[in-house]
Amino acid sequence: MDGMGVTIAAVTFERMMPDTQNGLWANIAVSDGDSINACLPPTDTAVFGQTTRTFTPQHQAINTDHFCIRDIMFDWQYAEMLSKITAGFSDIAEWSWASRYTLEYVRLAGHQLVLRNSGPVDGGGAGYPALTPTSVLSQGVLNDIYMDLYREGGDLMSGLDEATNEPVFTIIAGATVLKDILTKNEDIRQDNRYAYTGTKDNPLTPLLPGMPTKRRNYGGFIYEIDPYPRKFTFSGGVFTEIRPFVKSATTKGFKWEQNPAYKAAPIIETIIWHESNYQSLAVNTVTNPAPGWNFNANNWMGEFSPRNILHETCNPDGTILFWRALFADASKPVNPKVGWAILSLDCPLNLDLKDCNGYQT
Repeated sequence: MDGMGVTIAAVTFERMMPDTQNGLWANIAVSDGDSINACLPPTDTAVFGQTTRTFTPQHQAINTDHFCIRDIMFDWQYAEMLSKITAGFSDIAEWSWASRYTLEYVRLAGHQLVLRNSGPVDGGGAGYPALTPTSVLSQGVLNDIYMDLYREGGDLMSGLDEATNEPVFTIIAGATVLKDILTKNEDIRQDNRYAYTGTKDNPLTPLLPGMPTKRRNYGGFIYEIDPYPRKFTFSGGVFTEIRPFVKSATTKGFKWEQNPAYKAAPIIETIIWHESNYQSLAVNTVTNPAPGWNFNANNWMGEFSPRNILHETCNPDGTILFWRALFADASKPVNPKVGWAILSLDCPLNLDLKDCNGYQT
């Protein structure tokens, strides 16, 4: 909000419990005017618990190349090219927000696990421990996380199992992670039950509105497959993120193609998503701060708009243009205990290569 400064405090009221585990229940007896008073039951204590976390809005801008508007006068293909470029701006904004939401979810999550053969190591909200993963993600680990998530306030689940009425949560994972779990767990592999997430207007689907499709339930989770999960290498106690695309020169400018190093990176990130981990807040735009001062409203969601900035030597005639997109966002922590991010080994898929006689080569 306007006038609140750049650092804002978010107060979370933690779970509150009475001090005595089973209460201070006592028989009601008739008052005797001395030590027995039927109007005064034994009293337990419940203390308020609140945690204050601060957050700060952040912003960025993306500029395109400059181009000369007069080039369109001489080349009709240039005009066609500009229309294709502008159509691709939505991809840039989508990618920017996807990476932003992923980074913020992991940063604000209360659990960052590195899977080791000796057991998961949890960063506890401070980031991933500086250890290389030595294990793949297993259903056994997910079973353990499932109950922790449910107990820590994950009551806003993604759906309910039709057969057992158990909550179903969402995992955002790479396809290799899901396939590895399915092939190594016979019970899950044969599980064709559905987590029903229908609309509020359908009486047969008493779950979340706005999701009118059935989703397959694998061990208490539904999977959203991310084609570009974050992948890493680990060296010298440092995780290095590998980009899914690599930049190379073309006849004019650059192109981005799939990065072989990304496919070969041995460490992959999986997110157990819950909407109560954090909130993404929009940033207000000052349009009339004082009489006589007026500014155009900004779209902070990454909408590309053309800019023509006059300059004595670089753009004296106003014929040099570029596009610019503005981004702004504030990540408000809500309940980090329900946020989970996991680093595990990423096993390459079995290509099932065989010779003409069916033997493995």
